[in-house]
Amino acid sequence: MLTSTLVNSETQNRELLERFEARAEELNRKFEQASAEGNIEAKNQIHGMIWTNDIRLDTIKWVLEVDEDPI
Repeated sequence: MLTSTLVNSETQNRELLERFEARAEELNRKFEQASAEGNIEAKNQIHGMIWTNDIRLDTIKWVLEVDEDPI
């Protein structure tokens, strides 16, 4: 992931950032749905996807030097 973001143009990385941010929202909705249904297996699987997506987002933000929103 790091290698590809370093060779991508800024425009390409910004597009990836938007795509992975949208994916994060989708995964959070799916996680909430699985929680409401009590589906532990789906929750575990989705949690792994969320974790992986977060790493991608953090990598792209680091390459683009995007500041995080304060908590």
